[in-house]
Amino acid sequence: MTNLLYRRLFAACRSWRWLLVAGACLAAAGCGAGVVPLEGKVTFRGVPVDDGQITLEPVGKGTAVRSPISQGTYRAGALPGKYRVVFFAYRAAKTPGPDGKPQKEQYLPAKFTVDSQLTVDVPREGNKNLDFELK
Repeated sequence: MTNLLYRRLFAACRSWRWLLVAGACLAAAGCGAGVVPLEGKVTFRGVPVDDGQITLEPVGKGTAVRSPISQGTYRAGALPGKYRVVFFAYRAAKTPGPDGKPQKEQYLPAKFTVDSQLTVDVPREGNKNLDFELK
């Protein structure tokens, strides 16, 4: 009885093991290229964005990519495809917050933030010179 139960459990585990291995292989293979490097400069009216954020939102399916902008440069990784690009740039606010501490304010116009219509195609090899001159 114990031997029969053992053989049935072992056979079931062996089947599940092959399904897990096959699933892992499919996940690793993906649907083409993997994440590729992106980097570049971001300026607003000719001045580097010192403190900000760039977000690549996929057009269609996919996951958004968010990266900090520091001293006018950013580095990110994304899957190849088409993305809507959204920017935020921060500077010290003129007035302190309610707690008396310094605050930051976002200073880019809406056409670069919530209303951005800027798109970019990320190629399979990535792009290490993907600069944005916001005017």
